Amino acid sequence: MVYTKKIDQDLLVESAYELLEHEGVEAISMRRLAHLFNVRASSLYHHFPEKSALLSAVAEKGLFLLAAELERAAALAQSDPRRQLYSMG
Repeated sequence: MVYTKKIDQDLLVESAYELLEHEGVEAISMRRLAHLFNVRASSLYHHFPEKSALLSAVAEKGLFLLAAELERAAALAQSDPRRQLYSMG
């Protein structure tokens, strides 16, 4: 898949998150992302100085999505703790 969009941090994080979901954390590499965007890996370091910074951003996205899902489940279950736990899966 070749992207034609301008590459930015959000797009890199989203792409890395998708790799994480489908293939696991081992699939995330600057080289792999560069291949997806049809650019050199070195150009991605403009957005994230090292892979660990990218992984931190991916983890932050995951935590944000988890918090949003927990809030949604709590709102659906209202004030019954059992329903809240059940709603969370």
